[in-house]
Amino acid sequence: MKKKIALIFPPEITDKPLITELVKHHNIVVNILKASISGGKQGKMTLELSGKDSDVEKALEYLSKENLEVIVYTDSVIRYEEQCVECGACVGVCPSKALTMSAPDYLLKFDMELCVLCGHCVKACPVRAITFFDDEA
Repeated sequence: MKKKIALIFPPEITDKPLITELVKHHNIVVNILKASISGGKQGKMTLELSGKDSDVEKALEYLSKENLEVIVYTDSVIRYEEQCVECGACVGVCPSKALTMSAPDYLLKFDMELCVLCGHCVKACPVRAITFFDDEA
């Protein structure tokens, strides 16, 4: 199982080795997609957790008990198809090739599994047809 999550760290636990705990004691493979953490300040980290279903669920329970806000993403970005003008600006800045266009139709395609939540597509879209999932909440 793979899950993309965001962790919101309160200032008092930004120096706690939570990722080490996930790897060593919960058998989780962690891919850090994005992080902004400084000691003594609120931080945010976006991760992809991989492992057995039961291990991932136990890891999520552990994180919740550690005074973190845990957001489990069901989608990584939202694309509003009715707003999209198929200009391709997002494709040109996507480092993971999650957004593609190809002949003959040149319609935008999005592969959520490849998305690393970098946000380049959100910034590049001239008509604001793409947003982060957590921006909707």
